[in-house]
Amino acid sequence: MKISFVLAILVCVGLTASAQDDGDILCDFCVRVAKQIQDYVREGIPLDKVEEEVIETCHWLDVIPDLAEKCLKKYLPIIDEMYDKLNSTSPQKVCELLEFCVEN
Repeated sequence: MKISFVLAILVCVGLTASAQDDGDILCDFCVRVAKQIQDYVREGIPLDKVEEEVIETCHWLDVIPDLAEKCLKKYLPIIDEMYDKLNSTSPQKVCELLEFCVEN
């Protein structure tokens, strides 16, 4: 579980390096994180374990200056909300509701 989440986040970091628009970067990253959390929800993994995964993953991102701190500040406070909403809403819609993405 940890390795797949870390790899998903690292792929997102790689994508952010080549993306041009900050809004697109935030949206893409949010959707990818939300998809991973949705998988955890479907597997029945409890919220506290998902939070632990996010914390650990954010710390792995410390290889890029300030990225771990930004990850923790941006995602940890909303993990519970994402977890709850992903029971009945798509990752894209959750990220729109949380204002990481512009509604289509």
